[in-house]
Amino acid sequence: MASLATTDDVMKKLVELQAQLDELKSIAIAADQIAITNGLSDIDANLGLVTAGEVRSGNGQLPGHGFTGTRLAYPPLTYGGKTYHLVGVNNDTLQFGLSADDGTAVAGGGNIIIDADGIHSSNFVPDSSGFNIKENGDAEFESGKFRGSLSMTVFETKKISVQSSTQWISEGAVIMADIGPTDTTITCDTSALRALDFARIKEGTTDEWMQIETDGVLDADGHYVYPVLRALNGITGTFHAGVPVVRMGQIAAAVSAPEVLGGEDMLSMGDKSNSDFGGTAQLLTGGYLVLEGGRETGPYFGVVNRTGSNYSDITDVARLGYLYGFLGSGKVYGIGIGDANKYLLYDPTSGLRIVTGSGKFIADDDGLSVDMIELEVLGSSPAAADTGYRRLYFKNDGKLYTKDSGGTETYLAG
Repeated sequence: MASLATTDDVMKKLVELQAQLDELKSIAIAADQIAITNGLSDIDANLGLVTAGEVRSGNGQLPGHGFTGTRLAYPPLTYGGKTYHLVGVNNDTLQFGLSADDGTAVAGGGNIIIDADGIHSSNFVPDSSGFNIKENGDAEFESGKFRGSLSMTVFETKKISVQSSTQWISEGAVIMADIGPTDTTITCDTSALRALDFARIKEGTTDEWMQIETDGVLDADGHYVYPVLRALNGITGTFHAGVPVVRMGQIAAAVSAPEVLGGEDMLSMGDKSNSDFGGTAQLLTGGYLVLEGGRETGPYFGVVNRTGSNYSDITDVARLGYLYGFLGSGKVYGIGIGDANKYLLYDPTSGLRIVTGSGKFIADDDGLSVDMIELEVLGSSPAAADTGYRRLYFKNDGKLYTKDSGGTETYLAG
C-alpha cells in the first residue's frame, strides 16, 4: 500500500513542475509541430493541419466579451450579418474582414468594401451617398480635388455650375511642387509653356505675373522644370502644388530683320514700333479668352490680344455680352469687334455701328456717312476716244468730281 505524500513531498513536486514550465517557455515551437485550436472537429494525421476550428490571437478575452485581435476560422465567423474567414476586431467591433467564399473584403472599420462589383463605401446608394468604383472603370463620388491635370473625352453635368468672377481660357499647366517667394524655377506637369511666355498664377489673394525664360526641361519624375522671371507686376508669394499656371500670350525672341534696300518691300512681323527697319523686331503672339462673371463688369465672353512686350500690354479685341466700357459703350448688352478706330458694334439701344479707317465709313442709326464715295462707269460708247473708265465720286468737301482713266480730275457740281 502506497504511503501518503507529505507536505514536503507535495512542495517538492510543485517546485519541479515550475522548473519544467520555465524550461518549456524557452522551447521554440514550429508551425508544423503544433496548432492551438478551439472547438476542433477534425485534425489531420499530420500534426498541425487544422481542417476545422479557429486560430485566435488577441488580448485573451473571449469573443463577445471584449475581444481584441485576429480570428482565423472555419466554418466562417459572422459579423454584422456577414460571414468572414479572417477578421480583425477591436473590442468585438469588426475592423477588417476577408471571406474565402467570394473574395469579399472589408476594411476601415467596415466602411470600405471590396467585392465582385468593385470598391465602394458601406453607405453607397446610387445618386445619393457614398462612393463606388466599378470593375469596368465607372465611378461615382460626391466631390473631389485633383492636384494634377484632369483629362476626359466627354464632360457632362446635371447640376448648375457657378463660376465666380473671371475665368481665363488658355494653355496652361499645373505646378507639381510648392513655389516659395524667392524661387526662380517652377515644376509643372506638362510642356505646354514655352520660352518667353507670359504666365499668371493665382492662389487666394496672391496674383503674380511671371515670364518663362526657357522651354521646360524634363526631370527624373517626368515633370517639366521652367526657369522663370518672377513678380513682373510687383507681386510674389508662395504657391502650393496643384495650383494652375495660365499662359497669357508671348513675346518671341528678338528676330533679326535684314536691311531694307531701295526698291525692296518689307513685311512687318509684329514690330510694335514699326520703325526699326534695319535692326530687330519683336513677334507678339497669343492671347486668351475671358469668361467674365463679375457683378459690376460682366457677364461677357471676350477675346484678349497681346499688343506689347510688357506683361500688361494687352487689349480686348472682341466682346459678346455686357459691353460697358468696351469701344465707348454704355451699360448695354450686345457684340463688339475691333479697336477704337475700326470696329463693328451692335446693341439694341444704339443699333448697328460700323466704323472703318478712322471714321471714313460710318453706319449707324443716323444713316450712312462717308468721307468719300466713288462710282466707276464705262466710257459713253465703244467708239469714244476714252475707251477706259470714268470715276464719279463725292469728296469730303461735299462736291462731285470725275476722273478719267488718264487720272485727270474734273469738278462737276456741289
